[in-house]
Amino acid sequence: MDLEIISYISDREGEHSKSTFGSGNDLSLNNITGLNTVSSLNELKLDIMKILMTEKGLKYLDENYGSTVTSRLGKKLTFQSIYEYVKRDVIDSLTYLQTLNSNRTDPDEQIASIDVIEMTQTDPTTLELAVKFTTVGGKSSETTTFVVGGL
Repeated sequence: MDLEIISYISDREGEHSKSTFGSGNDLSLNNITGLNTVSSLNELKLDIMKILMTEKGLKYLDENYGSTVTSRLGKKLTFQSIYEYVKRDVIDSLTYLQTLNSNRTDPDEQIASIDVIEMTQTDPTTLELAVKFTTVGGKSSETTTFVVGGL
């Protein structure tokens, strides 16, 4: 039996996206059309979520993939003391994602710039990261919130 890890993100339009880690599929679920494959800007949102929620060093074939954001959660640190560290880690992870996605043919699946990174610590084990970015194709994303931690 395979273990499937599922995470959800939602955007301002209320569409909920499901990403199935490790299966090579990114799927979108919504109330109107049901199950769809994800591409373009929504694919990039899922790529960002996956790299931020994957512990750096755990991906067997790519030890540089991931972030260390989750390893900072739950420690006896003040939000202020981890803010700059987490912000730098998010930037590093998204810069690495830019390199990984540079061979994609759809320019809206590639990050051109990271415009906003904001975070809120909702409890000692959970951060809400708000990310806004612009794609190589010139599309500007709505601010997308990713919940990291909470385990």
